[in-house]
Amino acid sequence: MKFPISREKLHSIKKDVEEDIIEYSIEKIIDNIKVRIITHAYSGTLPHLGGISSTKLRIDTSSLGIISIPENLVLHFTRFSIHFNPWKTHFEVIKGKLTELFPGVTFEIDPLHTYILIDWS
Repeated sequence: MKFPISREKLHSIKKDVEEDIIEYSIEKIIDNIKVRIITHAYSGTLPHLGGISSTKLRIDTSSLGIISIPENLVLHFTRFSIHFNPWKTHFEVIKGKLTELFPGVTFEIDPLHTYILIDWS
């Protein structure tokens, strides 16, 4: 939340809080995927692991979790549960940000949104 917060902003606080949660969740998912891609690409280069780098990675979206309110956004309201699955509602945003970070890499999600396939072959 950005301060100062006016009276009018307090009247529409639900929208602002939910937008912050979405932004936070998308960034957490992208950070998680970045680490997985780099780890997967690097581990294939190690001689004791075969020295053959795999150029595809499948990530189960449930392993990334469904994000709920982070403490730094709503400190005293953690007893209220706001959960959503950003894979179903914001996949194109996630894909766009990942494409910026990894140009030339393809990111596809299955029709049921259960996994993402990352291909840099």
